Amino acid sequence: MSTISFFGTLVDTIKAHYELPEILNVAGLPSLRSHAGDSDSVYQITTKSGASYVLRPFRTEIAAAIDLHNQFLHWTERCGFRFMQRIIQTRSGEDFFRSGEQKWWLSSYIEADPVFEWTKPTWSKEVCEQSGLALSSLHQALRQFVSENPSVQEKRKGDKSVLCYLEKRLEESFSKSPKFIDQWKLVAPVVSKALMLIRENESATEVLSGQLVHGDFHPGNLLFRDGTVVAVIDFEYLNFEDATYDLAYALVMFCTDWTDPTDDAQLTSAGREPAYDFGPICECRDGMIDREKLQAFLHGYLFNRAEFDLTFLIPYMHVAAAICLTWFLERELEDRTALHFINVVKQLENLSTMDISRAIGRASS
Repeated sequence: MSTISFFGTLVDTIKAHYELPEILNVAGLPSLRSHAGDSDSVYQITTKSGASYVLRPFRTEIAAAIDLHNQFLHWTERCGFRFMQRIIQTRSGEDFFRSGEQKWWLSSYIEADPVFEWTKPTWSKEVCEQSGLALSSLHQALRQFVSENPSVQEKRKGDKSVLCYLEKRLEESFSKSPKFIDQWKLVAPVVSKALMLIRENESATEVLSGQLVHGDFHPGNLLFRDGTVVAVIDFEYLNFEDATYDLAYALVMFCTDWTDPTDDAQLTSAGREPAYDFGPICECRDGMIDREKLQAFLHGYLFNRAEFDLTFLIPYMHVAAAICLTWFLERELEDRTALHFINVVKQLENLSTMDISRAIGRASS
């Protein structure tokens, strides 16, 4: 995978492709997905006029995904939505340019507070509520976008749900990580049961009956200023799914406890391993559902009278955790994070539909 060499060549490349004021500075932004490594280089471009821009590569080579990403962002700009980045077109009127094997795109820069690290529980109940409201507003915008652009759904007619190949991917990813093979025996039946329950709902396996969803709604893909969401970013995973899946994924990302890395460091220095649980019942806090944050997120999500299928929310949360787990196992990255999502799958066995219903009741009261 190619990258653009820093500053000198980068500035020359930007000038070659874009009509911008004089460039004063190019700075690497903290990666919103630190686990993605060099492939996730993100640069802030500062110009003499005071305007700033963000340059980044697409993480997918799938043309349909890039086209949908660009079409949606252009639509939000025409509609006057303020919580999206604006694509800056190249001199030739394109939405991106190529450098080697990668496609790069330039967007407007949105001033925001330091980004949340999505593998640390630094977000508050208030942030969860704001994020729930942002997801609800985004779902409304996505429904409007599809209704005004019906060809979008027709073009994605052959797409498959992320659920279709999950079991196979999960098994293959565990086979690449022999140290987690005992965990496979615990996780696989739970995920299979969740998928079976979801498949009882025909709309879960028919992409066209779903709605367009973000697909990767986590704290690193929201920008905040003074505790308020000012932007939602990263639309490369837009896909037609049940909206309940999008909500479930967000709840897994925002409302589960993470083991404190500093505790891990202290344990290691003392000659002990971090307290990850490998038993059939998870006895550590890692992966537990923070019910106050769950209630706060649902309160925000339901503020605009959004609807979701309560029956399938927990199965979709199992699936969301399994998808994240698969992602990390496939790339052999961050054992700690893989273990976290293993724990989430197990901890969700302690959450019931009645618990969600009670949280909704308290959230709406």
